[in-house]
Amino acid sequence: MLFVTRRAGEAVCIGSDIRVVVDEIRGAQVWIGIEAPDDVQLYREELTEAERAEYRVAAQGETTSG
Repeated sequence: MLFVTRRAGEAVCIGSDIRVVVDEIRGAQVWIGIEAPDDVQLYREELTEAERAEYRVAAQGETTSG
């Protein structure tokens, strides 16, 4: 994992086609912008974790009831 220090308006590039920009910092919250090609899917981690948990629950229900 790479850790970097950035100020508002500064960015980090990932490869040649993804750019993460620090837009604003207010206390403990940081607003970031992500510029990526249309074929790159972007999700907030908590949403993907919740989706995985739902899938696990559903899969367990199928194995116990089937």
